[in-house]
Amino acid sequence: MLLGEIEDDKLYYVEKLRMYIQGKYLKSPRLQRAFCDDLKEEEGSIDYERRCYPSNNDLQVYQLAYDPPTYCIKPNFEGLKQLTHLLHLPSRTDQPYYSQFFRGELFSKSKEQDSQNLEGYSVEFFGFRLLPSEPAEYTYLPRQLFPSPSNYNCLPRFLYIDDYRLIEIYRMRVFSCPLETLNIKTSSPLSPLEPKIMYVEETWHPLCDEHKTIIGLEPKLAQKYSYKQEFIEAAFSILEYKKKPGRRTGPTNYESSQLFIEDLTQAYYFLVDSEVRRPSQDSVARELGISRTTLCRYLNFFGTSWPPVKPKG
Repeated sequence: MLLGEIEDDKLYYVEKLRMYIQGKYLKSPRLQRAFCDDLKEEEGSIDYERRCYPSNNDLQVYQLAYDPPTYCIKPNFEGLKQLTHLLHLPSRTDQPYYSQFFRGELFSKSKEQDSQNLEGYSVEFFGFRLLPSEPAEYTYLPRQLFPSPSNYNCLPRFLYIDDYRLIEIYRMRVFSCPLETLNIKTSSPLSPLEPKIMYVEETWHPLCDEHKTIIGLEPKLAQKYSYKQEFIEAAFSILEYKKKPGRRTGPTNYESSQLFIEDLTQAYYFLVDSEVRRPSQDSVARELGISRTTLCRYLNFFGTSWPPVKPKG
């Protein structure tokens, strides 16, 4: 596309960044120069070739990050066909999928829980990226905000895979094995459809009214695993860690006082119900996944009282 054909107020998809940018910013000489320099440097490196599958000329999978392993998966990737049918995924031929993998120990709620050997487990997220609904009025790449809960019958999980991209999660899996055992790589950026190890899976679909959770592995095979109950308890603990009932998942960015007060109140009284008599701002901030400084900033910005008032009923 020629520079003169770019419209200022229109959003354009930049393959290099895997995101949309407003036209007027694409015309910036500084931004263009950055794109060109980075592209030449990256395409000429061995690392760039290694991140592409099957090749940079026929790109179906691109590894965005090594730690945690993160992949951008195009709809034409052969390994997606059965999964899209199984999960009844929306048909989006122009939008890629994303997967990201974590080690189990990252989900420990406390030092005491380390004894449950969460380091022996691994976690997978899979979903679509939420795209900006309107042209951004920023001179920098904006962080995608959480959508309104009113858009959903059942609120999905959300996950930031980097500083900008927010993923709507269709499937989350917890595996009873270390990350290395899954053998995840650019040619296989997803866990097997039918793993031969124990796992717990939660799926979501925009047309459903609830999350669906299953425990994977045939009962006859599961009998040989002496750690079956221990793993199931740990897996559900990880699922709970990433999603408290009625609250959103992932790094928090509040755009309205209503959403903030709902999460604040639920976090505070969740701790009260957990026998914490008067939860501190530090403990509530940890429960929300933000710092105490950020919590105080939201309290001041929205004029919210402390401690939050428990809703009647």
